[in-house]
Amino acid sequence: MCEVGKKLRLNRILDPKTGRTVIIALDHGVEHGPSDFPEKVLDPKVIVKATADGGANGIMLHKGVARYTAEEVLTMVKEVMEAGAAGVTIGRNVWAYGDPVGMIKAIHDIVFENANVKEALKRLQLSARRK
Repeated sequence: MCEVGKKLRLNRILDPKTGRTVIIALDHGVEHGPSDFPEKVLDPKVIVKATADGGANGIMLHKGVARYTAEEVLTMVKEVMEAGAAGVTIGRNVWAYGDPVGMIKAIHDIVFENANVKEALKRLQLSARRK
Protein backbone atom coordinates (compact mmCIF):
# COMPACT_ATOMS: atom_id res chain seq x y z
CA MET A 1 0.00 0.00 0.00
CA CYS A 2 2.83 2.43 0.79
CA GLU A 3 4.32 1.78 -2.65
CA VAL A 4 1.10 2.96 -4.34
CA GLY A 5 1.03 6.17 -2.32
CA LYS A 6 4.68 6.82 -3.05
CA LYS A 7 4.12 6.38 -6.78
CA LEU A 8 1.12 8.73 -6.72
CA ARG A 9 3.09 11.43 -4.91
CA LEU A 10 6.12 11.07 -7.17
CA ASN A 11 3.93 11.28 -10.26
CA ARG A 12 2.85 14.74 -9.13
CA ILE A 13 6.41 16.06 -9.33
CA LEU A 14 8.10 13.82 -11.93
CA ASP A 15 7.45 14.31 -15.61
CA PRO A 16 5.79 11.05 -16.71
CA LYS A 17 7.64 11.00 -20.04
CA THR A 18 11.15 11.69 -18.78
CA GLY A 19 11.07 10.86 -15.07
CA ARG A 20 12.72 14.22 -14.42
CA THR A 21 11.69 17.19 -12.32
CA VAL A 22 12.53 20.84 -11.72
CA ILE A 23 11.96 22.09 -8.19
CA ILE A 24 12.64 25.73 -7.40
CA ALA A 25 13.92 26.55 -3.92
CA LEU A 26 12.57 29.65 -2.24
CA ASP A 27 15.44 30.09 0.13
CA HIS A 28 17.55 32.50 2.13
CA GLY A 29 18.37 34.42 -1.03
CA VAL A 30 14.79 35.67 -1.14
CA GLU A 31 14.25 36.06 2.58
CA HIS A 32 17.63 37.59 3.43
CA GLY A 33 18.94 38.41 -0.03
CA PRO A 34 19.83 41.61 -1.80
CA SER A 35 17.84 44.67 -0.88
CA ASP A 36 16.93 45.14 -4.54
CA PHE A 37 14.70 42.03 -4.67
CA PRO A 38 11.29 43.16 -5.88
CA GLU A 39 8.65 43.09 -3.16
CA LYS A 40 6.40 40.93 -5.35
CA VAL A 41 8.95 38.06 -5.11
CA LEU A 42 7.71 37.50 -1.56
CA ASP A 43 4.09 37.10 -2.66
CA PRO A 44 3.16 33.36 -2.73
CA LYS A 45 0.83 33.91 -5.70
CA VAL A 46 3.65 35.42 -7.75
CA ILE A 47 6.03 32.62 -6.73
CA VAL A 48 3.62 29.80 -7.64
CA LYS A 49 2.63 31.44 -10.95
CA ALA A 50 6.23 32.07 -11.98
CA THR A 51 7.17 28.52 -11.03
CA ALA A 52 4.29 27.04 -13.06
CA ASP A 53 4.83 29.40 -16.01
CA GLY A 54 8.50 28.47 -16.09
CA GLY A 55 7.70 24.77 -16.19
CA ALA A 56 8.95 23.79 -12.74
CA ASN A 57 7.15 20.95 -10.98
CA GLY A 58 7.46 22.16 -7.40
CA ILE A 59 8.55 24.78 -4.88
CA MET A 60 10.64 23.97 -1.84
CA LEU A 61 10.41 26.27 1.17
CA HIS A 62 12.65 26.26 4.21
CA LYS A 63 11.50 26.89 7.76
CA GLY A 64 12.64 30.51 7.72
CA VAL A 65 9.93 31.38 5.19
CA ALA A 66 7.28 29.51 7.17
CA ARG A 67 4.43 31.50 8.70
CA TYR A 68 3.80 31.20 12.40
CA THR A 69 0.20 32.11 13.24
CA ALA A 70 -2.67 29.85 12.21
CA GLU A 71 -4.16 32.63 10.12
CA GLU A 72 -0.88 33.25 8.28
CA VAL A 73 -0.41 29.53 7.56
CA LEU A 74 -3.97 29.15 6.30
CA THR A 75 -3.69 32.35 4.24
CA MET A 76 -0.53 31.04 2.58
CA VAL A 77 -2.29 27.72 1.84
CA LYS A 78 -5.27 29.53 0.32
CA GLU A 79 -3.07 31.82 -1.77
CA VAL A 80 -0.98 29.03 -3.26
CA MET A 81 -4.08 26.93 -4.00
CA GLU A 82 -5.70 29.91 -5.74
CA ALA A 83 -2.50 30.38 -7.73
CA GLY A 84 -2.79 26.84 -9.09
CA ALA A 85 -0.96 24.55 -6.67
CA ALA A 86 -2.09 20.91 -6.59
CA GLY A 87 -1.48 20.67 -2.85
CA VAL A 88 0.79 21.76 -0.02
CA THR A 89 3.45 20.25 2.21
CA ILE A 90 3.57 21.68 5.71
CA GLY A 91 5.42 20.28 8.70
CA ARG A 92 6.55 22.60 11.46
CA ASN A 93 3.44 24.77 11.41
CA VAL A 94 1.23 21.72 11.89
CA TRP A 95 3.21 19.92 14.59
CA ALA A 96 4.20 23.03 16.54
CA TYR A 97 0.61 24.26 16.60
CA GLY A 98 -1.29 23.48 19.82
CA ASP A 99 -3.91 21.45 17.94
CA PRO A 100 -2.19 19.65 15.04
CA VAL A 101 -5.29 17.59 14.17
CA GLY A 102 -7.38 20.75 13.94
CA MET A 103 -4.71 22.45 11.82
CA ILE A 104 -4.64 19.48 9.44
CA LYS A 105 -8.44 19.58 9.16
CA ALA A 106 -8.35 23.32 8.45
CA ILE A 107 -5.70 22.87 5.75
CA HIS A 108 -7.71 19.96 4.33
CA ASP A 109 -10.79 22.16 4.09
CA ILE A 110 -8.90 24.73 2.01
CA VAL A 111 -7.15 22.21 -0.25
CA PHE A 112 -10.05 19.79 -0.82
CA GLU A 113 -13.20 21.80 -0.08
CA ASN A 114 -12.05 25.22 -1.36
CA ALA A 115 -12.86 26.76 2.03
CA ASN A 116 -11.82 30.35 2.60
CA VAL A 117 -9.44 31.31 5.42
CA LYS A 118 -12.25 32.47 7.69
CA GLU A 119 -14.06 29.12 7.33
CA ALA A 120 -10.85 27.18 7.94
CA LEU A 121 -10.08 29.24 11.06
CA LYS A 122 -13.59 28.57 12.34
CA ARG A 123 -13.03 24.82 11.84
CA LEU A 124 -9.73 25.10 13.71
CA GLN A 125 -11.37 26.94 16.63
CA LEU A 126 -14.18 24.37 16.82
CA SER A 127 -11.63 21.57 16.92
CA ALA A 128 -9.77 23.27 19.79
CA ARG A 129 -13.01 23.68 21.81
CA ARG A 130 -13.75 19.96 21.59
CA LYS A 131 -10.61 19.07 23.53
